[in-house]
Amino acid sequence: MIYATLKTLHVLSIVVWIIRSYMIDIPHEIEDAARTDGASDLRILWSIIIPMCLPGIITAGGIAATNIAKWNGSSWSAVGSGMNGAV
Repeated sequence: MIYATLKTLHVLSIVVWIIRSYMIDIPHEIEDAARTDGASDLRILWSIIIPMCLPGIITAGGIAATNIAKWNGSSWSAVGSGMNGAV
């Protein structure tokens, strides 16, 4: 149980770091221009920030999905071999 929690925290930190890196690289001028055009905060998020961060979101999702698939494989191996939760 502790091992799975540590793996989750490790992957979560990588995912947050990737998405944060993409969000930091967005120039503030783009947000300011959208705000000048009358866009609300939610409109700026959905129309500008998320599309610009989409490669990072997809990459982070792929990393998370790959690690979850690894955990599921090792968990089913432990169940099938009768290790009684020793993953």
